[in-house]
Amino acid sequence: MMQDDNNRYEPNSHDPNDPWSGYRRRREEWRAARHARREAWRAQRHARRMAWAQMWGSWHYGAGGAPNDMAQIKSQLKEMSQAISALSDRVAVLEKLATDEDRNLSREIEKLRREDAGSKGQG
Repeated sequence: MMQDDNNRYEPNSHDPNDPWSGYRRRREEWRAARHARREAWRAQRHARRMAWAQMWGSWHYGAGGAPNDMAQIKSQLKEMSQAISALSDRVAVLEKLATDEDRNLSREIEKLRREDAGSKGQG
């Protein structure tokens, strides 16, 4: 047995009695096919990523992204925070209206109960 550059044991080509020669040949064929499949997959992945980058732009802001994109994102963030604060104020007002209505409704119910109890007691 010899060892090649990849630290894999290869059979001597002059040894006709090696019982593992068929296995080693099939193993190396399988490894070569796996390597080809992986390279094809990597090429497809790279092509998909490049198509995505052309369509949507680079998402890697730390690696040379356009500063205009960051300014746009910051302005959108500012607008969103203002909208959220305005909505928070509206929710607070609606909660106050809802709870006040409940208080008024409970007062009216108690008033009707007293009136109903008073009319039953008299009649």
